[in-house]
Amino acid sequence: MWSAHRRALFVIFLATLALMLVGVLFIVREGSGIIYSAWSNEGEWIAFDCYGFHTNGSLYLVRPDGSDLHQITNEKLDATVPNWSEDGSAIIFGLNGDDRVKSHLTFGYEAGIYKLERNHAELSQLSTESYDAFPSLSPNGQWVAYWGGKVPGERTLFQMATDGTGYVRLLSGIKQEGGFDWSPDGQWLAFDAADGKLGPGMFKISIDGGNVRPFIEQADFPDEVVLFLNRLGSNPGWSPTGTSISFSVGGEIFVADMNEGKIRQVTEVRGAAYDLAWSPDGDWLIFAALAQSGYVQLFKIQADGSDLQQLTDIDCWAFSPDWVQMPQGIH
Repeated sequence: MWSAHRRALFVIFLATLALMLVGVLFIVREGSGIIYSAWSNEGEWIAFDCYGFHTNGSLYLVRPDGSDLHQITNEKLDATVPNWSEDGSAIIFGLNGDDRVKSHLTFGYEAGIYKLERNHAELSQLSTESYDAFPSLSPNGQWVAYWGGKVPGERTLFQMATDGTGYVRLLSGIKQEGGFDWSPDGQWLAFDAADGKLGPGMFKISIDGGNVRPFIEQADFPDEVVLFLNRLGSNPGWSPTGTSISFSVGGEIFVADMNEGKIRQVTEVRGAAYDLAWSPDGDWLIFAALAQSGYVQLFKIQADGSDLQQLTDIDCWAFSPDWVQMPQGIH
């Protein structure tokens, strides 16, 4: 005979097991319908994508102080590279077009670029090619720049309206390395290339596609520095005011002051900084770097190189951060 204590423990065990089974059934049942969750319209958010050992990419949100970390898309979508609208009401992102990854078809979505709106119950598909990737919204929220193509690796730079219409080819024949950054005035796109007709390095292109230049201009810095940085640098971008530019060389982050013509190293993370982005006020840089856990996590650091902080500690590799300030009164 079991004692009353053992019977009570057994009942608790059976109840717990029943709840676990119900939970599994609920997840499987809801897994074919629940695709994403909404987010608060207050304060600041950082969106990023994260990959696990055995899972596809999922989109996550976290506050700039590392709090309120949560997943907002189902991993079966394999969502990548989130990019905020200026008012935080929508996120543009890509669905992986790799032939090995077809799990997003569970939900009836093809690979391409999509828009996820906070107050809507559906995703809006903006492009349809299998290898469309790295979407980036213009500062005025009217245009999306992205790498498009049917073949992995070699891409064409396109621009389209945020409703998926009016796409324009800006540049082709590029061995693409990463995403884009818009200049604050919306007239230029910064990017880096691995090879192709431009060769390796950092570049910028006018939005009409008629003017391609090295990202760092010789008029602003010494010739030998410009040549070195443009060829070896990656992750080019502008501060929100446009008075500074940022980039990485050898896995370390650098910031160049356009007014003073000075370049300073911001990080010392032993060549492990990736995917940098600015805070909306221009005081912070956020980036991905290898953490002590063995996973790539998100960190932030003051633009002057002080106050390094780890923001995430999650069992997946975090990349592609984008930081937004929610305007007051948005609904």
